[in-house]
Amino acid sequence: MRARTTRRSANPIRSFPARRTVFRWRSLEPARNRAHVRAMTYAPGLPDPIRDTQFYQGLPARRLVAFLIDFMVIAVLALLVTLLFGVATLGLGFALAAPIGAVVGFLYRYFTIARASATPGMALVGVELRRRDGARFDGWEAAMHTALFTVMFMTVLPQIASVAMMAFGRDGRGLHDAALGSAMINRPA
Repeated sequence: MRARTTRRSANPIRSFPARRTVFRWRSLEPARNRAHVRAMTYAPGLPDPIRDTQFYQGLPARRLVAFLIDFMVIAVLALLVTLLFGVATLGLGFALAAPIGAVVGFLYRYFTIARASATPGMALVGVELRRRDGARFDGWEAAMHTALFTVMFMTVLPQIASVAMMAFGRDGRGLHDAALGSAMINRPA
């Protein structure tokens, strides 16, 4: 709603006129008066997906390729750590393969995103993560993003919602990106 004020006749007791507020629904206004609403569709520091489409072109496919590259690297690292731990504990450590994989994956994503605002898979395909204000991630945002990504990855319904948002959204953000207000963009030249 937008407020519009109108003046009444001057009150004889007061030296200034009284004001009354009249509300009109924004949807009743012509579309040309709402152009400013369409222009501000995104956070101020991030590129707008409507005006700056070069930052979001081909993003879902690039995200998928980056995810697969990172998944393979994490799988190899987790396998090596599990083998070392399993041999060191005379076979008892092999039962902890799943938790070891989760910890290795978390640490891999956290340290690479905190250092370069992108994992090696993201860097290979030319994308990076940006905060709401457009800056690169630091340690705290990297930890929050990695924790939310891990939770989304381990639960089915949020993972489906996140993949649908990435595939069909204008800006290719996942549920964990939207929760933090961050975005993955094509690396600026």
